[in-house]
Amino acid sequence: MHKAGKKYIFDNTVLSNFLLVNQIELLKSLYQECAWTSIQVVDELTRGIDEGYAYLKIAEKHLTTIAPEGWLSILNLETPQENRFYLRFRQSLDPGEAACLSLAITRQMVLATDDKAGRKLGLRYKVNLTGTIGILVRGIREECLTLSTGNQLLKEMIRYGYYSPVKSLDESLINEYFSDID
Repeated sequence: MHKAGKKYIFDNTVLSNFLLVNQIELLKSLYQECAWTSIQVVDELTRGIDEGYAYLKIAEKHLTTIAPEGWLSILNLETPQENRFYLRFRQSLDPGEAACLSLAITRQMVLATDDKAGRKLGLRYKVNLTGTIGILVRGIREECLTLSTGNQLLKEMIRYGYYSPVKSLDESLINEYFSDID
């Protein structure tokens, strides 16, 4: 269902929002074969599981390095340029966000993040961005979700602590959102 050629890298904030409401399968249906995350995000998820956030455990079956049926591939920082960006971004971002942003810049990927500082830096480096709202809107546009279900999921995410820029999804938001991205 993804646009041909686009590659997406997911940070912990977006993955966690969808894991919280048991909707990781929605991400799979929208981004299978074009989705990655960083080893630093996997480390963050693992720490969360170790700290007792059981809802994160389901992520393991979606990681290609852990499960044969996984769809979310893991990338490492490989080039000197990726490592330089990472070290620069670590001054203001968590490891997962810093790595994902570095990879998005150097490998021309769409960064899926809700992290305000990460999005601001991404815009500065002309990175294409999406986040939880964009993914929910895309799910509605591609008929994986109804508007009602999208609003219910958003409401649940907010109840769990997601700081959403909107309280609900509506047709005008959906049309506006898709007029200039994806």
